[in-house]
Amino acid sequence: MKKEDPNFVPPTSLHAKDTIARLGNGVIGGSEKRPREDRMDEDERESKREKTEEEDDGEEMEIEDDEESSAKGKNGFQSTQVVPSPQPNAAGQKCKMAQVLFDSPDLATVAKDALDGFTLKKGWVMSVAYI
Repeated sequence: MKKEDPNFVPPTSLHAKDTIARLGNGVIGGSEKRPREDRMDEDERESKREKTEEEDDGEEMEIEDDEESSAKGKNGFQSTQVVPSPQPNAAGQKCKMAQVLFDSPDLATVAKDALDGFTLKKGWVMSVAYI
């Protein structure tokens, strides 16, 4: 693990313009672009293709459609579904609403206390209500 340089100052857009100009002139790094090597022969291309086919063991990831994406069978709640919200958010934009049916009112109360007003990301607000 490297230690960070205590004197390091992150570049700002003001300094970036100078850096970009120096990069364009080849000042930083002191090297210019090297010429691209000659094109590969067909034989080389074929051998690379063969290698990738040999590395593939033939197994493909299977997605089982019979597994439900809902939360049925999980302890604590019966089902979940995401639907468009009938009301727009505070900014007037469309938003989505998740409906969760709990096994008992006690579990719903615990979820409401834990999640009501919880901010997931900037601009996302979670609110919990009983239906």
